[in-house]
Amino acid sequence: MDLSKYEGKHVRITDIYGENFTGMASYGMREFLMHEYGEDEDGVFIGDVLIYRSQIASIEEIEVHGTVELWTERMVLRRYCPEDAEPLYRRLGTDPETVRYSGWNPYATPEMAEDTVRRFIDGYHDGHVYSWVMDVDDVVIGTIGA
Repeated sequence: MDLSKYEGKHVRITDIYGENFTGMASYGMREFLMHEYGEDEDGVFIGDVLIYRSQIASIEEIEVHGTVELWTERMVLRRYCPEDAEPLYRRLGTDPETVRYSGWNPYATPEMAEDTVRRFIDGYHDGHVYSWVMDVDDVVIGTIGA
């Protein structure tokens, strides 16, 4: 198995213990890992986690989709559109309870709301961006980002 071919790719690894790791792979050459960790084999980093070759039961490249529209019986999670700035400012930006635990308010002024919405829309070209508007009966009730 040539682990170097997964460098910079999104992968799902299942290790020999049945644990799953998903994320962008960074290849660790045998020489580097020998020097840094004293192990005489190569491996893959997923974030801060190193999985050695001997611990990999399976590895597969996965397709990254980005923000797609999701529907439930009562709610739609959809991409931002420019018209969302005003209701986000009005419903979220002006309510101090909205930011009580987050400590920041990207919708605090109409201009901030417009800038925030524009930034999310501009980010949709990147398949690694996940940001939704929560829409119930054509009413914006919140946002989700990951």
